[in-house]
Amino acid sequence: MYLHIGNNVVINTDELIGIFDIETTKKQKSNLLQDNEIIKKIETIDISEGKAKSYILLKKKDKIVKYISNISSITLSKRVNEYNYD
Repeated sequence: MYLHIGNNVVINTDELIGIFDIETTKKQKSNLLQDNEIIKKIETIDISEGKAKSYILLKKKDKIVKYISNISSITLSKRVNEYNYD
């Protein structure tokens, strides 16, 4: 299945690791994405046009891709769940 994550970008949900709210993860004391070794392995693509609300992690072959989106994590999660009932 494919998921539209904003700004005309569509991802393959088979590669989906997770969908996260930016504000919530900023407030957490321990954040996986603050680990320098992990950060080095992540390619970040910002499609939010300066209105970042969520980020989406994908596993692509030997790397992790982080998309920053202007669509809320709740909306993206609903889209995934809505289309999973095929």
